[in-house]
Amino acid sequence: MATKNKVPEKFKDIEAVSYGTPSDNSLVVSFHNFENRDEMMDFQEYLFSRIKMHHHPLISPQTIH
Repeated sequence: MATKNKVPEKFKDIEAVSYGTPSDNSLVVSFHNFENRDEMMDFQEYLFSRIKMHHHPLISPQTIH
């Protein structure tokens, strides 16, 4: 029996690490174990559509100054 909240099989090996900072109320979540860049982009689309949150896919890593 399929459930509405079941994660697609193709994302079964993806893991996450998260940490928060109480000083600025930030949460950082890092996902890893993607097979390739396409799988990472597919997962990003899946994740943000499930939580109904707008996002801007990044082609390259951001730099923080």
